[in-house]
Amino acid sequence: MPDRILVADDDEASRRGLKALLANWGYEVEEAADGQDALEKAAKFLPRVVVADVRMPKLDGLGLLNALRADFAVVTVILLTGQAAVETAVAAMKQG
Repeated sequence: MPDRILVADDDEASRRGLKALLANWGYEVEEAADGQDALEKAAKFLPRVVVADVRMPKLDGLGLLNALRADFAVVTVILLTGQAAVETAVAAMKQG
C-alpha cells in the first residue's frame, strides 16, 4: 500500500497540480480546500504526511498544524506559503 499524503490548499490549481505530481510518483493522495476540511479528512484518510498552505480559510495552516499535533502526533506536516514571513516560520517551527 502506498504512503498516504493529504494536500490542503485553497488554491485549486496548486492543490490539483501537487496531487497529480504526488500520485504520479506512486503516493495515494487526498485533497482538501481548507484547513477544517483537511482536519476532517485526516481523521478518515489517516495520512503519513500533510502538505498544507499557511493561508487558508476556516482554519489556517498553523491552526491545522496545532490540531494535527494534538490528534495525530505521528503525522509529518509540511507547510507551504507564497508570502514569506519570518514570524510565520518561527511559529511553525515552535509548533513542531
